[in-house]
Amino acid sequence: MIHFPLGSATPLDFGREVITALKACGISAATQLVVTGYTCDLGPDEFNLDLARRRAERVAALLAGQGYHLVEIEAAGATGFATYDPALRHLNRRVEIQDRELR
Repeated sequence: MIHFPLGSATPLDFGREVITALKACGISAATQLVVTGYTCDLGPDEFNLDLARRRAERVAALLAGQGYHLVEIEAAGATGFATYDPALRHLNRRVEIQDRELR
């Protein structure tokens, strides 16, 4: 997962660690990837859905720049929470990267 500040489509960190983590999971440049953006529960639904899409597109562009194959970019908005704890809602501001075959 890649996390984001409140209201932002710029990742907190997208560096070598992300690519290393993908490789550790067996994901190569040939893997068909699905990138899904999420938000926390703050803000209107329409804004959150747009923000989730922009987050997913940003990460997809970063991955494509590294030679990864993207087949789907999705926006889930304020759904699929990683946590319901208000003190940890920042964990819901994320993008998930999945192998399309393993979904």
